[in-house]
Order: sequence, then C-alpha cells, then structure tokens
Amino acid sequence: MDKIKKFAVIGTSCSGKTTLVYNVVGALRKEGIHIEGLTSTDRIYPFDQKKLDYMQEAQSYVILQQAHLETRLSVRDDINCFLCDRSTVDFFAYNEFFLKDKSSVYYNTMRRFAFDWSRTYDALFYLSPLPWINDNKRPADHLRLGVDKILQSYLPQLKNLITIPIHGKLEKK
Repeated sequence: MDKIKKFAVIGTSCSGKTTLVYNVVGALRKEGIHIEGLTSTDRIYPFDQKKLDYMQEAQSYVILQQAHLETRLSVRDDINCFLCDRSTVDFFAYNEFFLKDKSSVYYNTMRRFAFDWSRTYDALFYLSPLPWINDNKRPADHLRLGVDKILQSYLPQLKNLITIPIHGKLEKK
C-alpha cells in the first residue's frame, strides 16, 4: 500500500476548520475516497483545562497528542488519506500565546518539533478567522485574534501551505 496522504486545515478558533473538514470528508467519501477526518484533539486531555494557560507540559501534551493521533491514522490499512482540523503548528501558536518564555527547553523543543512535524503534511490549508460568535465554548476574540497573529507569522516558514481566502480561489504559497 502507498503512503497515506495527510492534510491539515490550520487557523485559530472560529475560522471554519472543523466545518470544512466535515464537509470535505463527507463529500470525498460519497465519491468513493477512503478518507478519515481528525477533529478537535485539543479537547482530549486528562487534566484541568486551566493548566493550558500557564503550564508548558500541558501545552506540550496537546501538541504531542495531535502527532500521536495522526500517527495512528498514518498506519491504517483502510484509508488512503486523512484531513485534520488542526496541526502541530497551530497548537504551537496557542503555546506561544500563553507561554511567553522563549528560553525554556520545553518551548524550544516543542517549536522545533511542531515545525519539523509540519513537513509531514502533504499540504496545510490556512483559514483566516471568521467573525467571533459567543457560544460559551470558543475562546474570547482577543485570544483567537492573538493566536492568529502568531500563526500568520509562521506562514512564510511553511513550504506546503495553501491559503484559503474568504472569497476567491485557492492560493499556493
């Protein structure tokens, strides 16, 4: 069997990533493509969510959990490709937003890991934020726009990036 193709949609909260993944995966399955979707791994952790605001180990857990779940999909025999609604890079942007100490071993190790791992995707698709909706689930607007600003600073480093503009055609960077 050939290598399974791996794609991820990146962006901050409330940018349409999960909706896009569900729609694309559903449409491709109807066309007979053996595809799997991976959504919202940032909600799968065995600790108090507040630790993400101040604890490097908690942020690292989320990044490594994403890589772990992608690895599990990469070895399956029943799919040809999968599409994630996050990547290690956008999770690292949250890490950088909350934890400003760029001198720590955790920060530098996870940064290297997140960007090295980003090269394992066949393509990354960036979505800019949509207008904020207060649904008592998504983070506050200042947080998601702050994370998006950090994520946008990463985009030139991502060689496998395709930007999805709000209106218009796909643009390969």
